[in-house]
Amino acid sequence: MAAPYWKTDRVKNVNTTNLIDLITFLKKYDGGKYSDLTQNAIIHYGKQSNPAYFGQIVTQMNILGLFTLNDNGTFNVSKIANMIFNDNKLANSFLDYVLLKFQYPRPHIGSTNNYSKPYFLILSILIELYKINPNEAYFTQEEFYYLFDNNITSLSRVNNLLINQILADRVSGVKKANVNNLSGIISYDKAFFSNSCILSSNSNYYPKAKDFFIGLYPNKDISFVQFICNHYCDGFFVYSTNNNDSKNGWANYLHNVNDFFNYINQKNMLQDKGAFLQYCINKGFYFDESLIRRFLTSLTTKPFLLLTGISGTGKSKIAELYGEFLLKNSKGAFLLKAVGSNWNDNKNLLGYYNPIISSGNYNETDVVKFIQEANSNPTRLYIILLDEMNLSYTERYFSDFLSALESISKEITLPDGKGSNVKWSENLKIIGTINEDETTHTLSPKVIDRANLIEMNGIKPSKYIEDLILRNDIKTKNLNTKTWKDNYIILLDEIYNAFDGKFGFRVIDEITSYILINTDLTSNDFIVFLDEQVYQKLLPKLHGTRGELLVKLEKLKEIFDKPEFTSVYSKTKIASMINQIKTTGFTSFVTA
Repeated sequence: MAAPYWKTDRVKNVNTTNLIDLITFLKKYDGGKYSDLTQNAIIHYGKQSNPAYFGQIVTQMNILGLFTLNDNGTFNVSKIANMIFNDNKLANSFLDYVLLKFQYPRPHIGSTNNYSKPYFLILSILIELYKINPNEAYFTQEEFYYLFDNNITSLSRVNNLLINQILADRVSGVKKANVNNLSGIISYDKAFFSNSCILSSNSNYYPKAKDFFIGLYPNKDISFVQFICNHYCDGFFVYSTNNNDSKNGWANYLHNVNDFFNYINQKNMLQDKGAFLQYCINKGFYFDESLIRRFLTSLTTKPFLLLTGISGTGKSKIAELYGEFLLKNSKGAFLLKAVGSNWNDNKNLLGYYNPIISSGNYNETDVVKFIQEANSNPTRLYIILLDEMNLSYTERYFSDFLSALESISKEITLPDGKGSNVKWSENLKIIGTINEDETTHTLSPKVIDRANLIEMNGIKPSKYIEDLILRNDIKTKNLNTKTWKDNYIILLDEIYNAFDGKFGFRVIDEITSYILINTDLTSNDFIVFLDEQVYQKLLPKLHGTRGELLVKLEKLKEIFDKPEFTSVYSKTKIASMINQIKTTGFTSFVTA
């Protein structure tokens, strides 16, 4: 197989400014002869004296795949290059994306035919150094030269032995290369890797690193770096021996529009983890950091996400908050669609065609308009929340989407009488909330298999309230001043355990608010109002068979038999439910 056509040591630094300048130059001669590009560059830049230098400009255009060749020797600017020209903000993401795709020879090594992806080797080593100590996630010039010019060209060599040796050499001060001879040799690498949004060549971030070369940005979200390595490092392009096909093949590989925009959306979502968590906190909502990570990475890896669990745990709210977050940061859009119990076909999502009108009339939905907008704006995320998704049989109204998710084209045919299509594009994410009660339908394996599914249940009231108090949340602002706070939390935990954790954050908030209001208005003990809330909010949830409820009811009886519970609401109802379930084998709040 012939060597790639860009095997050259003439690669200069490419940044966002000269990337846009290169595209501007190409667009001026778009459709012209490829063989004229060098001469056109001389004319365009007004430099008559050194035509060889401007051959390097053409080399940069080749390496970046900014155009494709036609059979007649003409060229056309690539689709992504045109997009960057129209939206300069894409330039930085594109240069970082090139690093993910690129494999190249390091020309100063000599005539080697080893083509590697050193970007991933660098990231892999820096990740392991970061795990041990974030302050060690860098390379000195000597380390970089020694590691990458001594046949360490395989990720399999990145092991504990290698990492420990790097750290040991730093402690002992061992030098394995002469720094005085390195500046020219590794300038090629530094120029190339300076495009990365993950790596930094700023020595101020690592002031203790003598002869600093390159390292991770400080406070870098390591999970994103790990994702980049896991997701992209295994792909290698197979080059054609035909020169023109090789150039076009490389350009098409590099300029896969769907892949590029998918990368942008993945990067934005994964790097938003900390900011989104803080946004939720600022809005007064508690979500565990691991849940935020799972939520975002699930959407990153698959565009269909199901959130299931008991009522009141924030299933709808986390999706709504993410939609708000995207809107506030100009990164996307959000649409909430409440599923009805009468959704027996796709017309609520895709609309319908009315043949009665003489010319025919397609009644388009807000969902279709939203998807069309997503298809037209691939760099923005579009989130559709289908709330209470299992109020109707999902396959009856959602089958077009399930089929599109598994198809190559990802297209959904609209019932508009014309056979028009919309596409479940990479930037369109659909989230469905699933409640667990008798009013809903069970999801089929066909639906579950096509989604990531996250179960969201509550946490112990003591843990939840403690976190709210630490954040000085308004919901618990007055609770912290009450002498009865600790006893209240202990009893609420016991009740939560008796219910097997089957109530969520919303219930805890409402019970706490009810008690705070009533203790401020009256002189009664908090326990009176806790009893009222258990009777009014929790016991009505209980209905079922002896096997399902008897143990729960007996645990609740033990709690309300304590002498501090002097009121009779919950105690009397619990006794009545226990009596009924022992007699008939079934009980409910209403019938007992």
